[in-house]
Amino acid sequence: MNKTSKSSPGRGSGFVANRTLSNPTLTALLLLLVAAGCATSSGLKSESAPPPPGKSVVLMRLNVSVNGKRLNPFSGRSKLVFTIVSHETNQGPLHISPVPVQNEGFRKDGWAYLLMQPGTYDISLGEHYRHPGDPYEPATYLLYVPAHRHFRYVGMFEVTGFGKKWNAREGKLMQTTLEFEPGAAQLVAEEEFGALGALSLAELQPVNGLAGNHSLPELGAISVATSAPQTLEPPHWSERAISDYVNVVVLPLPSGGGQAGAAVGTVVLAWDLTAGTFATIAGAIEGKATAKKWRPLLANLNEEVMGTNLNNSFKKFLGEQLRAHGITNFSAAPPDQPPADQPGTNSSPHLLRAEIREVGLFQGQKRDLIAVRVGMRFRITDTQEEHCLYDRVLSPCSDFNRSKDYFDKTGRDLFASQIAATLSSGLDTFLGDVAPGVKEEKGEAH
Repeated sequence: MNKTSKSSPGRGSGFVANRTLSNPTLTALLLLLVAAGCATSSGLKSESAPPPPGKSVVLMRLNVSVNGKRLNPFSGRSKLVFTIVSHETNQGPLHISPVPVQNEGFRKDGWAYLLMQPGTYDISLGEHYRHPGDPYEPATYLLYVPAHRHFRYVGMFEVTGFGKKWNAREGKLMQTTLEFEPGAAQLVAEEEFGALGALSLAELQPVNGLAGNHSLPELGAISVATSAPQTLEPPHWSERAISDYVNVVVLPLPSGGGQAGAAVGTVVLAWDLTAGTFATIAGAIEGKATAKKWRPLLANLNEEVMGTNLNNSFKKFLGEQLRAHGITNFSAAPPDQPPADQPGTNSSPHLLRAEIREVGLFQGQKRDLIAVRVGMRFRITDTQEEHCLYDRVLSPCSDFNRSKDYFDKTGRDLFASQIAATLSSGLDTFLGDVAPGVKEEKGEAH
């Protein structure tokens, strides 16, 4: 089977993102620092030996053609790079190229692999430097690596590039088709990776939707497990102050060419590196002072979080929303619920894990403006087939208010109402993914 995509919605679409540095020169400096993150996946010392502890081999096949001509997916402008984002950590995206297999024949056919730690990832081709109006945005897929499986085949990427200057690393002007070739994968597994044991088959699925084009009511019995923190995550005062200071002192690089432009650019870059260092120190100092200033505010709001059992409230609200979407065959997972990647051990064949990862505050464009952000994650696993059917991380945000509005009892009420509103927003997005239209249809039937 195959799946072709020219576009895919971004994760967390419609939610306020973290504030980023707007100075273009600073952005260029940061790109120099993170360039080391673009690398080839570490490979096996021997494909006839098991992977290192805590790692799994993710097998795939790559095929690249440009203007009807097949190119090498492992070198030159056609070398494929994946953007990979982990759902398990808050780290930014990694840009990784797969490792070609050692067998020359299989390598010419595009067989390659990634060495991955267990977990769930978003994976897409290219480094996502988009051009406005580019109609060929590669799809983003959900990659699930179970802890107890060391060898997994996920599919074949058929990549078609367009234009004489096409470059796979940029990820623009290309169309991606995902195909599934279990028979060919088994042959590679037996002849090239004999020491890894049985090959598990798990075709990649598009993000932000339930695998297999199902809806949640169709899955049958579901166990539900929820979790939530009992402390408030404060704003990152120092990071914000450093950002403001750096944006003030860093100069834009000159746009003129030639030797004179290069010379001026060298001087400006040297100034930026020096001034940026002092700005970082000054920002860190001011950030500590700001944190001390707003300590009473945080203490007041933290009492609101600690004074309520957020997990119980979340569990109750989730149950109400599930029933409103026609999902009634669910039960609470037992307290000693085994990990989702241990097949056949759960009370139901499907497990929904709904987590509130953090309840936090962050500053707006003006430092005196604060909004509430709730970090959430929803996962659905089919434990019998060892697949992750859905996994999405969300960070819905409230409207901004002046920081002084959060003091005293009125401020705590405002804070509580904003937590409830952001939870509702996150649940709406989740249920819109896994049970689209069910609530509306149910309303129309009455």
